[in-house]
Amino acid sequence: SVAVGYGEKGFSLQGAIRFTDAKKDILARMAEGKGEEGDVDALINSPVPGELILAPMEGSTYAVISGGVPLALVSVEQNMVLLGITPEDLAAAREALNDGGKRMKLERRLPQGNFFYFHDNGMAASELQAESDGVLKEPVGTLLAEAGINASDTGYDFSVFTNFAKVFSLMGEEASGPLSSGDRILIGGGKPWFVLMGRVFLDKKHFQAVRDAAAAGDSDAAEFVKLLEDMKQFGLDEDAVLKILKNIGIVLGSQTKVMGNPLPGGYAYFSGEKAEVQLLLPLLEMVARESGMPFETLAREGWTAFYALRQPVDFVMGIKDGVVLAGFMSPEAMDAAPELSGRMAALYGNESLNGFLHLDAKVVRETILSLLNPEGPWALFLAQERDFVENIPMFLEGLKAAIEFKSLDILASDMERADFTIMTETAQQAEIDAISAMAAKWSSMAEEGKEGEGQEGEGEEEEKKP
Repeated sequence: SVAVGYGEKGFSLQGAIRFTDAKKDILARMAEGKGEEGDVDALINSPVPGELILAPMEGSTYAVISGGVPLALVSVEQNMVLLGITPEDLAAAREALNDGGKRMKLERRLPQGNFFYFHDNGMAASELQAESDGVLKEPVGTLLAEAGINASDTGYDFSVFTNFAKVFSLMGEEASGPLSSGDRILIGGGKPWFVLMGRVFLDKKHFQAVRDAAAAGDSDAAEFVKLLEDMKQFGLDEDAVLKILKNIGIVLGSQTKVMGNPLPGGYAYFSGEKAEVQLLLPLLEMVARESGMPFETLAREGWTAFYALRQPVDFVMGIKDGVVLAGFMSPEAMDAAPELSGRMAALYGNESLNGFLHLDAKVVRETILSLLNPEGPWALFLAQERDFVENIPMFLEGLKAAIEFKSLDILASDMERADFTIMTETAQQAEIDAISAMAAKWSSMAEEGKEGEGQEGEGEEEEKKP
């Protein structure tokens, strides 16, 4: 446990480190004032012996030195190593260790036992505001941040909290509620391997902040302001944009076809209020007309407009009620229910979330292995690219190395907190063997390709001889 602060007297550091029983002899020696130069290396199992030196001072107090520069003071109390920059830091750490009433009280927001906590004294917020080119307003309140992490046999969970948006008045005037079931759109069959769905935290004050930044000389902000002005010719002013962009979603893994062969596709959508979304109809029609691609206009129940492309790849786009959707998906697959993993189904059904991201690494591996199947429909096409074929075995070895990675989730319940979960699982030998066999098959195909190229070259040389 380490606390770092900054006040009128400059920086202060107070901390305590507990070691395993395997280090108790070293701690006992240090507590008696008999610490040795290499004890720091031994305590932390330093990979660079000699980089840190323990120098005795008064009693059981020592200085930790690196390259002739003192880094910290340490002392042993109750089988723990106390840290400080000054003797006063060590004394304060000693008092906190012996008297719980003198310990720092933290208003924790996160559940993890291992955490980092930041409480601004005003310096960080002022610096951020000064460097923002007018995007951030004057800070209101104290800037806080916290990060926590836990590890288990099945993975890792990591959470972050900050009241940044509140301090800099970035939150919208209306409280944002959870993402409704109607705005969680899963269609197109297949096995989704990447899903991102969430509320859009957009407010009129954000547009004004961008305009202020543009006025201050920010070129990127100026480009965005120009785009906003151009959109007005379609009736899309700032109010309309806010009513259209209420929710967004990206789903990868739906069913599509390329040159008639099945392939995992994907789509993106945004949803909002129906009347304003209908303003996008002329834009959608213009895209279909001016694209130069053979889009078909199809009649589908409930859809105000629906366009489909068949060659070279199945692609759809359209407007239905308050939803605009576009992506690589076969029209006949749109009504098919996707096959969801247990984890994905749980997230999809969690009604308390403002948004979530799910990456299913297991489905990604299954999809890649299906595409790289030497006996599959794509093998003949892939085999034409010799350089690519030669690299497939190496890629498969990398895939095998990450075989324990199961999934990644990112959850958001508001603008102040996000929770990350990395799930792992025990590697199955049968899956490892299958990937190895596939890599061996592609290696053999690569060698055959090299031999074929060599024979072609020899034949050409023979033809050149008189």
